[in-house]
Parts: sequence; C-alpha cells; structure tokens
Amino acid sequence: MRASRAAPPQSRSDALSQENSMPALTEWRVPPANQPRAGDYGFDLDRALASVVGLHAIIPPDAFSAETLGTERAGNGVVIDDGLVLTIGYLITEAESVWLHRADGRVVEGHALGFDSETGFGLVQALGQL
Repeated sequence: MRASRAAPPQSRSDALSQENSMPALTEWRVPPANQPRAGDYGFDLDRALASVVGLHAIIPPDAFSAETLGTERAGNGVVIDDGLVLTIGYLITEAESVWLHRADGRVVEGHALGFDSETGFGLVQALGQL
C-alpha cells in the first residue's frame, strides 16, 4: 500500500503559504501545568489593573505629525505616581488636549508633559484627581 502524499503546490506562493501556515488559535493552548495561578503572585492584581487608564489625545490638524499619526489618538497609560501617567509617546506628541479615562467611567483632563525619543515613552500630568 502506498502512503498518500499531498499534492505539490501549484505556485511558489502556495508553497510558502503551506510552509508558513500557523495553527488556528483554537488549536493552541497553554498546558494547565504552565498556566499562571493567582496565588502564585505576591501583588494585588486589582490594584495593578486600577493603575491602567485609557488615553485619548486631540492633535491640531496642522501639526507636523497629524498627517502620519492622525489628529485623534487613543491608547493606554499607567499611573506611576499620584497623577502622573506613563504612556507611549506618539499618543501625546503635539497634543493640544489629553483625556484620561478610568475603568469606573470617570474622565479626567490631562496635560502632556513630554516625550522621550530615546525610550519612546511620554508623560501626562492629570489635571484632576485620578
């Protein structure tokens, strides 16, 4: 009895797609023994998650970065000190207004303090109580 073989690819792109095919997400799972357990960590997960804020920035249409990065940018930041938020710098580059969104629905105005081109991080000062 002969072993069945897959038909040869019809083109180079067919061959590449067969070689580089990824399993569907439903096929891949972390084994239960390797999954993290809440008791394994010595920090307060609720407190850590509460430090994450949403960020919405408005950039003037005539700003240098407006054409490539857009005039409305959205992302996240982390409260690293009372009222000080660390975020990705491009979100706040040339921003004329910044809004910080808490998980409880509160929205607080912020001010872009600066952007560090070496690390790519930016800092925002909350102008109200976070």
